[in-house]
Amino acid sequence: MKQEEYLKEALAEKIGSLPNNPGVYLMKNASGKIIYVGKARELKKRVVSYFTNIDKKDPKTKILISHIADFDYLVTDTENEALLTEGTLIKEYRPRYNVDLKDDKNYLCLRIDPSEHFPKYTLVRSMKRDGARYFGPYSAAKPVRDSLKWLSATFLLRQCSDHKFKNRSRPCLYHEIHLCSAPCCDYIDEESYNMQVEQSLLFLEGKNDTLIRELTDEMERLSEEMRYEEAAVIRDRISAVRTMVETQKVVAMDFVDRDVIGVYREGLSLGISILFIRGGRLMGSRYTLFKNILDENNLAVQSFVEQFYRGDRYIPEEILLPVEIPDSDMIEAWLSEYAPAEIKTPKRGFLRDLVTMADKNAESNFSEWKRSRESKEAALAALAQRLGLPAPPGRMECFDISNVGGSLAVGSMAVFIDGEADTSEYRHFRIKGVDGSDDYAMMKEVFSRRMKNLTDDNRPNIIFIDGGRGHLNIARSVMEELGIDDIPLAAVAKEKDDKKGGRTPDKVFLPERKNPIIVRGSASALFPALALRDEAHRFAVTYHRKLRKKRGIKSSLDDILASAKNEKRPSSATSRS
Repeated sequence: MKQEEYLKEALAEKIGSLPNNPGVYLMKNASGKIIYVGKARELKKRVVSYFTNIDKKDPKTKILISHIADFDYLVTDTENEALLTEGTLIKEYRPRYNVDLKDDKNYLCLRIDPSEHFPKYTLVRSMKRDGARYFGPYSAAKPVRDSLKWLSATFLLRQCSDHKFKNRSRPCLYHEIHLCSAPCCDYIDEESYNMQVEQSLLFLEGKNDTLIRELTDEMERLSEEMRYEEAAVIRDRISAVRTMVETQKVVAMDFVDRDVIGVYREGLSLGISILFIRGGRLMGSRYTLFKNILDENNLAVQSFVEQFYRGDRYIPEEILLPVEIPDSDMIEAWLSEYAPAEIKTPKRGFLRDLVTMADKNAESNFSEWKRSRESKEAALAALAQRLGLPAPPGRMECFDISNVGGSLAVGSMAVFIDGEADTSEYRHFRIKGVDGSDDYAMMKEVFSRRMKNLTDDNRPNIIFIDGGRGHLNIARSVMEELGIDDIPLAAVAKEKDDKKGGRTPDKVFLPERKNPIIVRGSASALFPALALRDEAHRFAVTYHRKLRKKRGIKSSLDDILASAKNEKRPSSATSRS
């Protein structure tokens, strides 16, 4: 493979004019789609490196180079600006060969602001720099909600909203069952309440020995003062804390907040696991799988770190990595603008053991995904054989219509890639050109709009229609009008009640087949099609209900405004008088 094959005249001229400033480059394929985004200290040096000594490059890089037909670039003033710009462009263009942290929602965290008047714990999904104390993140919602209830009940902290707290005239049920100290009714002074808050903070910080020692001293003092009921409350609190501590997994005795990242790779698929350690205790984990990753592990991990800690994400004291990343100093400087953090790549000791644990977690999750993928591949192969497809379908699409008597009619398109739902490819359609309840006309409008936007990048291997023979014929006529004859079509009809009180099974209609395929048994080869059909139906119904809800709210508001307007309008009798 010679480099002359890639250095076409126009491309070579463009590379020659590149500056040696910091910046970001965007690699494009022949259709103009951005397939890779990268940053560089020196743009020209970095881009030229792709097209020199191609024969000596690793197979992954050769794959990327073989698809490059053009590129764009942006010059930045600093390397730090290039880092931020790269992340923004990855989010915008979703390049095929980049590490792209699509599901970047923040996990739940506990928040409390000790400076507030009688503060309370709340659950939030982002950590703001507002002076409050944050604990987390927690990877599972139910355990953290249970922890919030336990924390508030154990330390007798209020759980009511600020509005109810300000307007309550008598204690709530939580006080009656001894789970709140009722600050709303002045049953506890602010100093004593803040002491309970401080005790809860000691627990969350992992300083349980200090907490138990302070609680024990308080219990003994209350006993000496013969305040036995209050001493019993503290005794129960000590017992609850000890019981909770026993259930938590301690992984480090230095009580440092740290995130530990582990990786496992096979070919172009890369799994990254991150363990959240707070106060020496393992609070949760997160696993993300990336496909088509051409970067080496060190660059892939760096890209993950750059994306993961954007926004209001909590930044711990330490971030432990399995491999050294090239721009660790620059990323540390960037993170220090929000919170001081040290990036480490431990080689030995208990920190290395933590990284090894994260690596094993990544490998375990990767193996589970691999088994699932093999199962899906077998299902797609069986589907292809049953429907007479030339190969297992990589991209499958399904369309459905939802309306009530023609009102607020909508269409949906659900997409499976390699047997898995790809929600980023889902589409809604507001139907505008059909009056009344004409299901076929609605399907024709939706399907026509989709087929007119067909490109090489979003071309499906098979299309399913939620419906029967009539819906299939509509879709077929649209494809004939547009001259599309190389995409297989099928319609999937739902099971329904028959006249005899039974249920007719699901059916699959094919254009060339007179009678439908009857879906029988729990191991049917057609189940991927049924799952896609159900997802398209769910997506359409959800959108339709959302529109109905909006209209309902609007109609109710209109009624209220009209009623108010009529009340202000003088009656005809009053006017005459």
